[in-house]
Amino acid sequence: MPIPDAVALFQLRNIRETSAPSRSFSTIENAAYYIAGGRSPKGLSCAREVAAQVDRRDDLYGIAKGELETNLDRGSLAPNDIPADIALELSKLDPGETSYALTRSQGQTLVFLMLCGRSLVTAEDQEIDRDAIAYELRNQRLTAFSDDLLEQLAGEATITVFE
Repeated sequence: MPIPDAVALFQLRNIRETSAPSRSFSTIENAAYYIAGGRSPKGLSCAREVAAQVDRRDDLYGIAKGELETNLDRGSLAPNDIPADIALELSKLDPGETSYALTRSQGQTLVFLMLCGRSLVTAEDQEIDRDAIAYELRNQRLTAFSDDLLEQLAGEATITVFE
């Protein structure tokens, strides 16, 4: 850390690990563009050129224009429906980032992979547990009764101060 005309001392006083909240995704949207040549210099060069031209998923349509429809695969799938190698590679990416570490067809085809987005699991996606809702409502009602009782007892209490 550059500090002109000064000396700074920093002391680490504590290290603490915290758990990050787990996030579940209902769908993961990605695009895969298949490049002939695999991991050969020609295939990697083509992948670097594509990476330089692509900022968002719609840019891949311009790259694949005039080619076979099978060269561009775009989908939105549940995490369990994505092949394991692609899911692992997508887990390393942020939306809009790309990777060309995977191959298909015994290494003859390079996979240019782009993570388009992730959708978090929402309350609508989860199944409703009626027993849990009933339990929560019962607890809220009991809490309200106990709060009322405490207020009533505090109002009826006689406080005597001895000096």
